[in-house]
Amino acid sequence: MVRYEAAEAGKEPKMADIVKVIAKFADENYEDFKFLNPDGTLSIDLDDQPTITKLRLELPSQEPLHLVSVIPEGPDMADLMEHAKLTMSSAWKRYGDVLQKRILFDPNNRETAFHTKREARPWLEIEFKNPTRVDRVRLRNRPNGTSIRARGIQLLCQKTGGAWTTYYDGIMREREFLHDAEKLDGLSGGVSGVDASAGELLKVLALIELRDYADAVKYFDLLPLAESEAKAFRAKTNAEILSPRRLEWQIHGIRRSFRFWSKAEQAEYVRFSNGVIDALRKVTDNTCFGFGSVLSIVRDKALMPHDDDLDVLIAFEPSRAPTLATGIKLIREVLEEAGYVVAHTNHMAHQWVTRAGYSHKIDVFVGIFEGESISWYPGARRALSRDMMFPAREMELLGQPCLVPREPESYLERVYGSGWRVPDPEFRHAWDSSQYADIAR
Repeated sequence: MVRYEAAEAGKEPKMADIVKVIAKFADENYEDFKFLNPDGTLSIDLDDQPTITKLRLELPSQEPLHLVSVIPEGPDMADLMEHAKLTMSSAWKRYGDVLQKRILFDPNNRETAFHTKREARPWLEIEFKNPTRVDRVRLRNRPNGTSIRARGIQLLCQKTGGAWTTYYDGIMREREFLHDAEKLDGLSGGVSGVDASAGELLKVLALIELRDYADAVKYFDLLPLAESEAKAFRAKTNAEILSPRRLEWQIHGIRRSFRFWSKAEQAEYVRFSNGVIDALRKVTDNTCFGFGSVLSIVRDKALMPHDDDLDVLIAFEPSRAPTLATGIKLIREVLEEAGYVVAHTNHMAHQWVTRAGYSHKIDVFVGIFEGESISWYPGARRALSRDMMFPAREMELLGQPCLVPREPESYLERVYGSGWRVPDPEFRHAWDSSQYADIAR
């Protein structure tokens, strides 16, 4: 058990101490959780070295089951690739054929070796031609954020005679972790200089260790913390826990920020975003990058390290789109016709846009001209002018021409204030939807 030494002297723990203790505890006792990181690996020892007829991986959820490799190890594995029968509960797209290529048995493979559909309790089975001794099974996860889908994974083996034995249970490991974390010595009372209790912060950190990032952020946002305390906690969590996972806790939540993207990945993302703009300009020339994307282009001359997506603005005359909902319908039609995938969300003024097989998205925001003024939610209503925004001008980002507002510095000052030249990772828009209620639907 990990002890917080200062607690023995009757001192209350500090916020930084809690982060360090939980990070050390998880690292030393639950190393298998690292499997859920991008490109994570998991080695499962079958201590009784059973002779088995089938090996089965199963997810107790409705997420797709997809991994890069599954490597059974033992003395009788020489002809495994040739004779083992491979089946899965369902096949997403072409992955039924991919599975039969048996790249899941290749330890050097880095591509998805199998992929089920999204369904209840998806599974993969490896059936041996003859009973086979297995000493361990090594798994490799996906190399991007979809690795979190493997949370709760289970490994079962059918022994000679038909009985099934569970050798790894991700759900049980989570329960054990939560039970143990609650008993960490010295972390049950208050926190020195902080309104929230140690137990509340410990719960946030436990959820992060379980890779339940969305719930961790939701719970944290409900805690009675001053903004300076919240900022300090996020910074410490980033340094101790998230950065090694190539993640960052920023205003959008816990994400893989641009600082963790390769140069090639960043350049491809800008090309993708420019393609979306080109498609939208078939509807209207009043289209360009907006919000933090303009900060990246004008101020940073690079993608902002703490951000994780780009934003595009499109403006309609009221005769074409009298409401934001009408504008959203128009952009859906033109983008889907151009082959893009538009998530049909309930967002009032923007949509998520991607393409089939691509792991990133951009946000497209709809605005409506009101005489000579224009605005895009969550910015302030009527805060911008037609002449300030259009016709858009070109500036370069990562060697590519990008469209920005006609007066980019005036735009940035109006949206982000006079201090826009100084990076502020904590900046938040007001998100006052009531300002747009009359033109929303």
